[in-house]
Amino acid sequence: MNRLVVGCALVVLGVGACDSNGDSGASTPPIVGAPAAPGPAQGGTAAPAEPPPMVSGGSGAPGTGMAGAAVPVAGSVAAGGAGGQGAGMAGAGGNPDVPNPDEGWEMIITADWELPANQEAYYCQRLTLKEDLYFNAIRAVNPQGTHHTAFTVESNPTRPDGLSTCNSGGLAPQGIFGSGVGTDPVTYPEGVGMRLRAGQQLLLNLHVFNVTDQPLTGTSGTAVKKTTADKIQHVAESLLAGPALFSLPMGRTSVSGTCTMTHDVTLFAVQPHMHQTGVHMKGVAHSSSAGDVMVHDGPFEFENQIVYEIAPLQMNQGDVIDIECTFDNMTDGPIGFGESSNDEMCFMVLHRYPAAQNPSVTCFF
Repeated sequence: MNRLVVGCALVVLGVGACDSNGDSGASTPPIVGAPAAPGPAQGGTAAPAEPPPMVSGGSGAPGTGMAGAAVPVAGSVAAGGAGGQGAGMAGAGGNPDVPNPDEGWEMIITADWELPANQEAYYCQRLTLKEDLYFNAIRAVNPQGTHHTAFTVESNPTRPDGLSTCNSGGLAPQGIFGSGVGTDPVTYPEGVGMRLRAGQQLLLNLHVFNVTDQPLTGTSGTAVKKTTADKIQHVAESLLAGPALFSLPMGRTSVSGTCTMTHDVTLFAVQPHMHQTGVHMKGVAHSSSAGDVMVHDGPFEFENQIVYEIAPLQMNQGDVIDIECTFDNMTDGPIGFGESSNDEMCFMVLHRYPAAQNPSVTCFF
């Protein structure tokens, strides 16, 4: 398994108060595409379903709530990818990873925010495209304080453009890209990319967490490398797959589940996501074309969340992926599923093509 540089990317991803250059590279990725160990991996049986609503107000920072704590500042947006590079990208939090326009990166959406000390919050930036947009590489701008950025798209506008408070349930159906600390830019495989139409509404969902005793400001965003329509034969998508509504007792424990493919796809990358007590994730694909394939089996680091390239894997309608997450709960009580950095999640982001005709950003079970 290789670090994804060329040929691979929602959606809910985690960091603490580190910046997105916190990639330590400490872990050695395991080999991908090798046959799985004999016997199927354990997992749940539920098929893809609509996610349960996530109500803001989970555990959050000590003594604080979650939603409404962020103070939207400007909602700066570069419409259709024009301009915006480097503008307003500093602030108290700072943006050390601003994309370099000389390398072909163009900002397509940005959001300025301010967060009081010891607060955690969600907010959403919306922008309706004025022209068609084609791109074959994407990256996030994650200033200090980022827990995740989730970039999705609606077929038609659902709310007015601009910045507003929201929660993690505020995602559009089509998943494009999700990121946290250590998440590399993504260049899609040859002939694969994203095609967005004029009139569609971009949605940048942000989760920010200020663990300091001082106010924190930042500018989050998404940048792409544009291409032309003739270069995209297959439109990609990202699917968030994993169990929900679990509870972790004290000590080491695992949770698992199964995600079923609703149409024929090719997987080309996977992206583990857990929070601070996650220590290991395993994914086994049961392909009717290729047999049982271990798509990921390795340690997890909260501040080093990597996208892993895999050998292209054909998955047919009805094929399943088993996902297992292991946690080490060293707190003095149980930890539940939730959107806060102090809660937990168990998701494997599946990067695949072609996109579904009726997309869903999640495959919960």
